[in-house]
Amino acid sequence: MLAIVPETVGRPVGMVGLFGLNRSDRTPRFGYWVIREFRGRGLAVTAARALGRWAADKLGIETLVLDVEPANEASHRVAAKLGAGRVGEVTQGTVRLARYELAAGRLTRT
Repeated sequence: MLAIVPETVGRPVGMVGLFGLNRSDRTPRFGYWVIREFRGRGLAVTAARALGRWAADKLGIETLVLDVEPANEASHRVAAKLGAGRVGEVTQGTVRLARYELAAGRLTRT
């Protein structure tokens, strides 16, 4: 996991991370969050793009998976801005999640 630290703030306001890097299918889960007062500024998108590019360039990761709670509209918007496509639903415990997949190498700097 990496902290999201805007230069203008100088302290962590969120995180972005890759989970399950040791999975045999080489498809890690991608996660992010930003504290409420800093949401809507593109911080999660910027951090996720940087980490996704790094995962593709340095680890050879081709696909990232994002699992999003259906009611979390902000995370659905981040997934869309990243270019992730919704591929179905999964269940984790008793929670149903929307599953997105993202080609890590297609992440751009914009």
